[in-house]
Amino acid sequence: MRASVARSELIRAEAEDLISVVLGLDPIEVQPAARIREDLGLDPLDLADLLVEMESHFGVQIADQALQEMTTVDDIVRTAHSAVARKHRTSRDALDRGILASSRQPM
Repeated sequence: MRASVARSELIRAEAEDLISVVLGLDPIEVQPAARIREDLGLDPLDLADLLVEMESHFGVQIADQALQEMTTVDDIVRTAHSAVARKHRTSRDALDRGILASSRQPM
């Protein structure tokens, strides 16, 4: 349980840092409830750039439709967290399938 909380906090911190650096914002502006268009003045191209950087940084794929659903900094963080969790589940499932498959092979 603590590991997942720590991982969530790490993802939040990294995502907020990426938002600040990639978009050239003062870190103090990058608050969870900040609206990305109205409060931070981001346009769709800014968000697309951020999406590419997040995918690269976290080693994940994020659906383009996620851009339409993001309205706050917290939405961006949740999107990053969901993508990382999906990646870990997929990796764990693949590992489990590999272990099961190798345990069924005759020696």
